[in-house]
Amino acid sequence: MGVIIKNYIKNLKNEKSHYIFIGFPLIISICVGLTLRGKMFEDYRDTRSRLFAIVCVAIWIGLFNSVLEICKERESIKMDLDSGFKSIELFFARFLVQAVVCLFQSIIIFVICALFAEFPSEGAVIGSSYIEYILSIFLITFSADVMGLLISSLCPSNDIANRSLPFILMVQFIFSG
Repeated sequence: MGVIIKNYIKNLKNEKSHYIFIGFPLIISICVGLTLRGKMFEDYRDTRSRLFAIVCVAIWIGLFNSVLEICKERESIKMDLDSGFKSIELFFARFLVQAVVCLFQSIIIFVICALFAEFPSEGAVIGSSYIEYILSIFLITFSADVMGLLISSLCPSNDIANRSLPFILMVQFIFSG
């Protein structure tokens, strides 16, 4: 499994997608952060709409992280399977690397948003609300990332995966209230 993770990380570095993994959350978080100015938790409507914006950012970033992951490397995955790796090993390698990427992106999202808006310092469950917000953003981002992996595995080409994204996002926004 370690070999698979190393190869996957090496492929990510070769594609220069690490700029996208860092740049995309930075740019989107700054854009949303500009709308979050001030005390976010004084009025219920402001709180609801601003947290919805942060959730939307997390969903977008998670989906865009992984929607092409399996499509673009389908041939490589087939070669790995033919060389003796198990499909569960390949899945967990991607799963683990994507989890680390999502955690890093969640921290970026929260830090940037916290620069623009005041978040409470005391949490409801854990002592620090910052950890609670980062954990919540991570879970949302990672869930969207896993859904992107599912879409990528179901779509036979990059083009179809990209075309399905707007429909997936519309369904999520419609059902979110």
